[in-house]
Amino acid sequence: MNSNLPLIESIDDINLQDLGSIYQNYQQLDEMKYPDIKEAINMLEELKHISHNSKFKILGLFTIIEFLITHKPINKRDSITQQVTNKINLLSKRFSKKLDYSQFFLNTPESTVWKKLYAYRSNIAHGDQPDFAKDLLVLKDDFTAKKFLKLVVKMLLQHSLIEPQLYTDLK
Repeated sequence: MNSNLPLIESIDDINLQDLGSIYQNYQQLDEMKYPDIKEAINMLEELKHISHNSKFKILGLFTIIEFLITHKPINKRDSITQQVTNKINLLSKRFSKKLDYSQFFLNTPESTVWKKLYAYRSNIAHGDQPDFAKDLLVLKDDFTAKKFLKLVVKMLLQHSLIEPQLYTDLK
């Protein structure tokens, strides 16, 4: 099996019901009232055109997360990292399924995970080599970080279709 290929989940009745529900919510989305949600979905679609192994995938996933839930920072305590950490924590309590950090990062506190993810993002953006053996040990590797970020984007987009006004208000 080629380890560079994305893992495909099995399709069962629950997956099909979830897909049907997501599709129905998408069809009912008022794109004039909630253009940012439609734009975020388009951004995810555009990411499919980037090589699976490209570091730009990581930057793109962060872009979608930030686009959906952050605003321009007002002060140091309102940094993008702080906004994402706090808002993901609040939003994840409303998700239909639990965002399980321990599945990816054992018992690492959520705020630490996000700080390390942003350090990883910064490494990529500034052309530095990420050090998963030391500074970014908690993230394990590129694959784990990317898989987690994809899950977060998926959960945010699914939830944004259910409560679009909430995402408008968060910004």
